[in-house]
Amino acid sequence: MKRHVFTLSPLPEAKAWTIRVPELVHQMVRVLHLRTGEEVSLVDGMGKSVIVEIVAYSDRTVDVRRRGEEAVPVTVCASTERLFVCASILKKDHFEWLTEKLAEIGITDLVPLVSARTVKKDLRLERLQTIAQEAMEQSEQARTMTIHAPLDLSGACQLLNRSRVDAVVCDTGKSLPVLEDVLKERKARAVFVGPEGGWSEEERVFFEQECRYPRASLGPSVLRGETAGILAGFCLAKRG
Repeated sequence: MKRHVFTLSPLPEAKAWTIRVPELVHQMVRVLHLRTGEEVSLVDGMGKSVIVEIVAYSDRTVDVRRRGEEAVPVTVCASTERLFVCASILKKDHFEWLTEKLAEIGITDLVPLVSARTVKKDLRLERLQTIAQEAMEQSEQARTMTIHAPLDLSGACQLLNRSRVDAVVCDTGKSLPVLEDVLKERKARAVFVGPEGGWSEEERVFFEQECRYPRASLGPSVLRGETAGILAGFCLAKRG
């Protein structure tokens, strides 16, 4: 049976405690109808987790008891390193969908990009962070994906440099090497994904001359922005 995952930060050190967070209690008692004796996983969104048993509940509180003496990890991304997807902002709700899927895959950092051909430039960051947290819980992970404030290409490259992370730029072109091969060769931990209209020539020059990031292909097909982002994120997480 699937064990439900909930975020509670910080995780208490005690053997047993009472959960009093209204939203969390409502989700456990009223929405999911969890009852005494059932086990759930509690995560702090930063990599730590523990399995607890529900020993009592009411409309306002849930009493839980730690199972065993030590924290027990739930499913996490195979890599303990930070994995960045720098993706151009998409129209409508497509970026929200991309956020959800990248969080499920195990990407740790999503950097919204404002590129030359980006149409939509405003985002509801709080909503995106909520989507990322819910996706983390649904996919039984222990670390919430960080949603960064939107950046231009220069700002994104500076962020990666500060984090000491190499990157690969996803692009179209029959002569380009495959993304998976370039990621493995360079041990890169970040990918750039462009807008629907693709990168401008000036942006390609910037990546090559200023950032020294190589370009790579996601395959022979021309993909939608959200599809390209998910595929690139999967290749990155698989490499990690």
